[in-house]
Amino acid sequence: MPVEKYQYLMSRFGTKKFNLHLKREFPPLFELGDMKQNIFIENTKSLYEDDLEGFVGICLDISHLENDRLLECSSYQQINSLLDKFTIGANHLSAITTTLRQYKDKSWGYESHHMSSLNNFDYLKRYPSKLFSEYAAIELNNPISEQIELISYLKRILKFF
Repeated sequence: MPVEKYQYLMSRFGTKKFNLHLKREFPPLFELGDMKQNIFIENTKSLYEDDLEGFVGICLDISHLENDRLLECSSYQQINSLLDKFTIGANHLSAITTTLRQYKDKSWGYESHHMSSLNNFDYLKRYPSKLFSEYAAIELNNPISEQIELISYLKRILKFF
């Protein structure tokens, strides 16, 4: 979207930060200029230093990271190599299941936007608190009441959340 829409969201709703997917996945249609200092890049696929150039840092989707770890993808190590070099300014959290499943795009993984149990988020305990930012978006299609229950659960199991 054009810079003016970012500015509108900032002035109208007090939005401070945004995230985008990699520009090689979704090439930007508009020049972002200084607005890049308000945008974090999400680790949707292999993330490299070049992907972060000019942006404020990383939107670390920890479920993507865990999925890569479980699948033994090389992107797991690649992304880990960037985590101490760049600011982690936002997180996305989705469920991790115990069942390997195929997605619509024919890829395989353990991630899900549906939580069948609060335990689908126990994987977060394996990650240090330094990987969690002030902003965390829960990416679930579960009812809001279940997502609120999840927040209480995360506060209990993570202590720092």
